[in-house]
Amino acid sequence: MYIQFFVFLVSILYIFYKIYFYNTSYISYSKNSIISLMNKPQRGVEKIIKYLYNKNKKVIIFIGKNGTGKTTTLFQVGYFLKEIDENNTLFVNLDYFKISQSYFNQKIKEYNSDNNDDQNIYSNLHEIKVKKNIKTIIKNSILELIKNKNIKYLFFDTSGRDVLNNKLLEEIKHYIEYIKQKVYKYSINHINCLCFLSWKVGIINNDLYKYQEICDGIILTFFLNINYNNLLHLVKQQKKPILFVSHDSNKESMSLFCYDILFNTITNLNNKNE
Repeated sequence: MYIQFFVFLVSILYIFYKIYFYNTSYISYSKNSIISLMNKPQRGVEKIIKYLYNKNKKVIIFIGKNGTGKTTTLFQVGYFLKEIDENNTLFVNLDYFKISQSYFNQKIKEYNSDNNDDQNIYSNLHEIKVKKNIKTIIKNSILELIKNKNIKYLFFDTSGRDVLNNKLLEEIKHYIEYIKQKVYKYSINHINCLCFLSWKVGIINNDLYKYQEICDGIILTFFLNINYNNLLHLVKQQKKPILFVSHDSNKESMSLFCYDILFNTITNLNNKNE
């Protein structure tokens, strides 16, 4: 009796908190989630605490053609997070081709060497043998994210081989949908899919049209010495956050200031769930 009353009281206070700070759509989601947690009063408080904890975790999915800088950016943001945040990042590669795995593995070694700590990241490279294992990898990665209190961010890298090929694009869409199902199951409210486009490998309306269904934000890379008006004309109709990123031509890296902007952009895209 007392436990039920306490759970009810905590739930009401939490709902009023959301009403004060957040928009109506999120209030509805939070309210329904809390009410569902109260179905089992004996575990209600524990579940509410877990709900509040997990919702601060963030999942980012990187998509784009080979050569757009998505894998490089993924790890560079990881470096930045390590410098400014005590929480670590979990990196997972969903590309089962050996070339991609080798490059990803090389980046992991560099990251671990620079941070002098093998526990900063998590990789399933050696488990990616065939396509059918990818869903298991996604599930295990999300479980690792919610179990490990030191991990706040989960970055998924995806295949960049002719990503606009209809078959491969449908495959990526399928994985993204699966990720979202698992993420929401564990009350992780912040998930974004970033689309990387590079002038180097071509930007056309057809590319943007195919991406717009699944991406929450667009990152344009290697855009030096091009017509900005043409770029803006291509992307303004997308009605999505757009970030222009200029990689250093020698070191293939960006300034700390640039990554500060990039980090804040990709971790706050749309703020649709917060």
